Amino acid sequence: MIWLLDFDGVIVDSRDECALATWNAGASVDFRTLTSLPKGWLEWFRGVRRFVRPAGEYGVLYDAWTSGDRILDEVGFHSRCNPEAVKQFAEKFHAARRRHQEDDPAGWLALHRLFDEASVLTRPTSQSAFLVTNKDGDSVRRLLKALLPQWTPRDIYAREQGLDKADLVKQLCAAQGWELQHPDLLFVDDHPDHCRDVAQTGVQVRLAGWGYWRGIQLADSTLSVMTDLCEMDS
Repeated sequence: MIWLLDFDGVIVDSRDECALATWNAGASVDFRTLTSLPKGWLEWFRGVRRFVRPAGEYGVLYDAWTSGDRILDEVGFHSRCNPEAVKQFAEKFHAARRRHQEDDPAGWLALHRLFDEASVLTRPTSQSAFLVTNKDGDSVRRLLKALLPQWTPRDIYAREQGLDKADLVKQLCAAQGWELQHPDLLFVDDHPDHCRDVAQTGVQVRLAGWGYWRGIQLADSTLSVMTDLCEMDS
């Protein structure tokens, strides 16, 4: 099997870091600890983080919280995604993240954890994989070095190459000389929309049942769900 894995939500849980970076970007502050955040923000953010795809959409969450008109469902979230505002917030968000990485690299790393369901990657017998992610490549490499120093991905397709995961998969296959219908390709993501988008290219997909959508009832049951990455243990 040729594995194409999402990073956030499949391998690493970065909700706390994203909550902190979102607040720093929106409020123009540089908090370095979760205890500095307003009461209730972190818990609420963890519950709605799943709606976000590109990082600029975190601005929708920040605006919803600060306005008091808080999002309760996915439809309400998408109705507030203004493309220009999303683009502008993305710049603020990534600037806030970079400042934290530079000022307190150890503290920044400590805001992340490896999902138990991805622990197979800590084993020497684990297969390698391509990473297909909306996260910036530098952050991915920092986290791999800290959390999975013994595991090396075959390559990383990150936000620098684009934000459309179906397009990233097409880029990957073109670079490798593979047809999209290659029978051994398998894309794994925790966001149903990413899975649906990539499925339209002809690549096999599986929904990670342990990520940010854990326990959420989907509107349809067309996606095949996997419970962990144990199949990667060769």
